[in-house]
Amino acid sequence: MQREPKYFWYNIGTTEPKNWAYLKEKSIVSAGFDGAEGDKGDRLLNSFIPGDVLIAYANGYGAIGVAEIPKSSSSAYKLLKKPIANDPVSEYHFHRLNVEWQSTTDDNFSGSITPADARNQFNIHHPYTTSCSIESDKAKRLVKALKDNLKA
Repeated sequence: MQREPKYFWYNIGTTEPKNWAYLKEKSIVSAGFDGAEGDKGDRLLNSFIPGDVLIAYANGYGAIGVAEIPKSSSSAYKLLKKPIANDPVSEYHFHRLNVEWQSTTDDNFSGSITPADARNQFNIHHPYTTSCSIESDKAKRLVKALKDNLKA
């Protein structure tokens, strides 16, 4: 039996504005690890199900975006074989997963919810690993606050 969709932190693994811009433009999240079939990056990205919500996290900036795993995604996951020209993320992240960004900060992370604010206002600690689940009620409040920050 398949599980219900959940909320997750997802550490994007970069604080480079050009890399964040690329992830948003291409509607993806990425993972590194060994960059090989069956490694932790493969298992992680293939563990998400349609409807899961990923709260993008950048070290030092906190929550920077909200993405959902698309309901209709037959080719959602892809493993690159080598770096691709004009893809700055492919230098170190070969695993890719299609997402639908619902809201994001600008390329310089303006409007993010800092790790301290996530902890103090929502009782959510920053992710210790690339991805970890977040209690639904807390995550919904964080998502709303991030979306409100980004409209201001």
